[in-house]
Amino acid sequence: MKSFIFYTSEGITLSPNNSLCENFQILGFADAHSKDMALEIFLKNNSWIYELGFSQNEIICKEIL
Repeated sequence: MKSFIFYTSEGITLSPNNSLCENFQILGFADAHSKDMALEIFLKNNSWIYELGFSQNEIICKEIL
Protein backbone atom coordinates (compact mmCIF):
# COMPACT_ATOMS: atom_id res chain seq x y z
CA MET A 1 0.00 0.00 0.00
CA LYS A 2 1.26 3.48 -0.88
CA SER A 3 0.53 6.83 0.81
CA PHE A 4 -0.49 9.92 -1.15
CA ILE A 5 -0.81 13.62 -0.33
CA PHE A 6 -3.37 15.91 -1.98
CA TYR A 7 -2.90 19.64 -2.32
CA THR A 8 -4.09 22.58 -4.42
CA SER A 9 -3.15 26.12 -5.38
CA GLU A 10 -6.80 27.18 -5.14
CA GLY A 11 -7.72 29.51 -2.33
CA ILE A 12 -5.87 31.95 -0.13
CA THR A 13 -4.56 32.10 3.42
CA LEU A 14 -4.64 34.92 5.93
CA SER A 15 -1.12 35.67 7.17
CA PRO A 16 -0.27 36.52 10.80
CA ASN A 17 -0.35 40.24 9.96
CA ASN A 18 -3.81 39.84 8.33
CA SER A 19 -2.58 40.05 4.74
CA LEU A 20 -3.99 37.76 2.07
CA CYS A 21 -1.42 35.26 0.84
CA GLU A 22 -1.69 32.98 -2.19
CA ASN A 23 -0.13 29.59 -1.55
CA PHE A 24 -0.59 25.85 -1.89
CA GLN A 25 -2.91 24.20 0.61
CA ILE A 26 -2.71 20.62 1.80
CA LEU A 27 -6.14 19.03 1.52
CA GLY A 28 -5.37 15.65 3.00
CA PHE A 29 -3.95 12.16 2.62
CA ALA A 30 -5.01 8.69 1.47
CA ASP A 31 -3.52 5.21 1.28
CA ALA A 32 -4.08 3.01 -1.78
CA HIS A 33 -2.31 0.84 -4.33
CA SER A 34 -2.47 3.51 -7.07
CA LYS A 35 -2.78 7.26 -7.52
CA ASP A 36 -6.22 6.95 -9.15
CA MET A 37 -7.56 4.74 -6.37
CA ALA A 38 -6.15 7.11 -3.74
CA LEU A 39 -7.91 10.07 -5.34
CA GLU A 40 -11.18 8.13 -5.47
CA ILE A 41 -10.89 7.20 -1.78
CA PHE A 42 -9.87 10.72 -0.82
CA LEU A 43 -12.82 12.36 -2.60
CA LYS A 44 -15.29 9.79 -1.24
CA ASN A 45 -14.15 10.40 2.34
CA ASN A 46 -13.95 14.20 2.06
CA SER A 47 -17.22 15.58 0.66
CA TRP A 48 -16.23 19.03 1.94
CA ILE A 49 -13.85 19.31 -1.05
CA TYR A 50 -16.81 19.92 -3.38
CA GLU A 51 -18.93 21.69 -0.74
CA LEU A 52 -16.25 24.36 -0.32
CA GLY A 53 -15.81 24.82 -4.07
CA PHE A 54 -12.49 23.11 -4.71
CA SER A 55 -12.13 21.70 -8.23
CA GLN A 56 -11.12 18.07 -8.70
CA ASN A 57 -9.14 19.18 -11.77
CA GLU A 58 -6.95 21.44 -9.62
CA ILE A 59 -6.09 18.81 -7.00
CA ILE A 60 -2.47 17.68 -7.17
CA CYS A 61 -1.65 14.17 -5.97
CA LYS A 62 1.85 12.98 -5.13
CA GLU A 63 3.06 9.72 -3.64
CA ILE A 64 4.76 10.10 -0.28
CA LEU A 65 8.03 8.20 -0.39
